[in-house]
Amino acid sequence: MVMKPVSSFTEAIYALLNQFGDRLKIAGAPEHSVRAYVFGGCAVHLYSSTRVSSDLDLEVDTVLVSSQDVVLAKRAAGKVFISVGPDSAYDILEIDQKYTSALGPVHEDFTDRAKVIEMRQGSPLVALLPAPEDIALSKLDRLSEKDVADIVALMGHPGASWELLQKLTEEAEKYYPGIKGGLTSKLNYVIRYKRT
Repeated sequence: MVMKPVSSFTEAIYALLNQFGDRLKIAGAPEHSVRAYVFGGCAVHLYSSTRVSSDLDLEVDTVLVSSQDVVLAKRAAGKVFISVGPDSAYDILEIDQKYTSALGPVHEDFTDRAKVIEMRQGSPLVALLPAPEDIALSKLDRLSEKDVADIVALMGHPGASWELLQKLTEEAEKYYPGIKGGLTSKLNYVIRYKRT
């Protein structure tokens, strides 16, 4: 499914979420039966407008729709084209088919802090945005330069708390595989050298 090009990255995120919801509905999913949490660069953008991405990372939670139907709906959602200038150049946004939040550290209670950002009447999809601290935590393990910039941008959002991020990191470290103390050490690096 391809729509007319949109004019902003934020608009592209919502358009792609709606296309995903439409495909879930075609597959027979009941209204508001699929919860999709936005992670990655798109989540950072929704908080800070400092980032763009070519893929939409979604953690999908449902008990009423088969995982096969979710995969097929993600694929069928297609792409959204973003107009980036008068010369007819476009950026493309599509759903990452392989994304899973298991690739990075995620606090076990992140769903409790997420807020609904899209829930259309009749659509199976409820799109949610995790708290900035939860998205920041998900970026701590890899901690590339882009991840550090994302964490700093997220934590610059009004209401974001470095103290809460530290607490969540310490709690997640109890069950996240890896070097003991590694996540806390990486967070301390970000706080010490990058926090403004």
